[in-house]
Amino acid sequence: MLTIRTRFVMIGFLLLGVLSGLFLGYKGGIVIKTAGKEMLQNARQNSEDGSPVTSISITVQADEQDLLFDQLRHFAQKNFFAIRIIRRLEPSSAYDIEMWREDVHIGGSFHLDSGELGLAFLRNHFEQRPPQPIPLAVFDDVRNDLQSFVSEIPSATTTEKRHTLVITTNKDWRNEELLEPMKALAEKHSLEYEFSFYGSDQCLLIDIHGEGYHITTHDCERDTLEDINIDFYLDYHKNPTAQSEEKLDTLLDELRGLFGNSDNATVNEEP
Repeated sequence: MLTIRTRFVMIGFLLLGVLSGLFLGYKGGIVIKTAGKEMLQNARQNSEDGSPVTSISITVQADEQDLLFDQLRHFAQKNFFAIRIIRRLEPSSAYDIEMWREDVHIGGSFHLDSGELGLAFLRNHFEQRPPQPIPLAVFDDVRNDLQSFVSEIPSATTTEKRHTLVITTNKDWRNEELLEPMKALAEKHSLEYEFSFYGSDQCLLIDIHGEGYHITTHDCERDTLEDINIDFYLDYHKNPTAQSEEKLDTLLDELRGLFGNSDNATVNEEP
């Protein structure tokens, strides 16, 4: 038989255990909640930093693949980037390319069938966010230096986006309202003009090509209103010519005026 004193001692230990469990559970809940909040904040920050600061697109002949990869490795060595080039699984003929250092991450791909290299330049944080944002000049310098290495390839052509017109449409907008001004512009300046439809939702793809530049856009039949982007690109080996830059600016102004006359759209230029 347990004595009254022993019973009280046992009850005391039981109560102490219950209270300790409640306290630890409360503390654990705080820790879990705090950790979850930090993870959510980090995810949001990573999402905000996930868009490219700048990008580059370069096309080379397919037989210059090895020379291209060598130039990328030389660039990485000079600028203290780790680099990884991996062939995708068959039947793909593409390669995934990554370069990274403490402040900058470069990622993209090279497609052997088209000879196109596309790379995006992003902010990189190995351990913690820097006290100040990485200056845009850092990305410009890295991009320009990479381009200088790749431009040593004889056939290399750089594609650089210079302008974007944003066409905001209303419910009465039709595909023809995109097709007709683009065609009129190409015919006026004797430019190569191509259009095609693709997809089950009847998407319209338009390309206009000139000497050292091109313009591209697409529009799809859709249930919701969306902006249409018309992108203006310079195409060059090492540096764009003054003539191609001036011509692209002229075409931008003319297209802005043509779409500005539409009753079913408003026109803005992306900063």
